[in-house]
Amino acid sequence: MAPSASACFAFSIMQGINGAIRPHKSKRFRTQWEWLHKGSGWIAIVLGIVNVSLGCFLVVGPDAVWIAWFCWLGVLTAVAAIFECLWWKQGGYPPVKAHMTSTTARA
Repeated sequence: MAPSASACFAFSIMQGINGAIRPHKSKRFRTQWEWLHKGSGWIAIVLGIVNVSLGCFLVVGPDAVWIAWFCWLGVLTAVAAIFECLWWKQGGYPPVKAHMTSTTARA
C-alpha cells in the first residue's frame, strides 16, 4: 500500500475518533477541535484525490479515463473553492466563549 493511502486511511479514522471526543460548544477547546477536525478532513480529502490520481496513472487504460478523471477533479475543486469562499465570507467559525469557571465567576 502506498504511503499516501495509509495516511489517508489514518486521517479518515481520525475523523471518526474526533467526532466521538468532540467537546461541547461551551467548552474551552472547542475552537481548536473544530480547526483540527476541519483541517484533518481536508487532508484526508486531498490524500484521497492523490490516491485516485495515482491509480489513474497506474492503470494502463485509454486516455479518456485520465481526461474524465481530471475534468471531474477540476469541477469538484471549483465547487469546493466556491463553497469555502462563501463559508469564509459568512464569517467562518463563530468565536467560542471561554468556559466559565468558578474563579472567573467571582471576579
